[in-house]
Amino acid sequence: MVGERTQTCDINGNWSPGLPTCKLSPTTKATTTTTTTKATTTTTSGKQTAATKPTVAPDSGSDSFTKYGVPILAVAGAIIIALIIYWIIKRILGSQRSIPDSEAPKLGEEIPLSK
Repeated sequence: MVGERTQTCDINGNWSPGLPTCKLSPTTKATTTTTTTKATTTTTSGKQTAATKPTVAPDSGSDSFTKYGVPILAVAGAIIIALIIYWIIKRILGSQRSIPDSEAPKLGEEIPLSK
């Protein structure tokens, strides 16, 4: 690209100082070279190559899921597991405390109305 780095839309709706133009780089025979920029890494190894266009990584936005979502899901999962364990223990212990139907209740003993 050949031209200014910044452009301004003037009062007439035209770009000032003018849009940049593309200039094709000639291919070269190069030895192994590694070039690292902020946006891209290009490696050539003795082959004729044309210049590559740099790419810009997309903005991932805020990292709010990691900050808020993961802890909320962890707490919700722990609560669900605790409730399941409580329900299982209550079922096991509750079935052992019932009065058999073949036995008459003793005087003053409470009888559950439902099981």
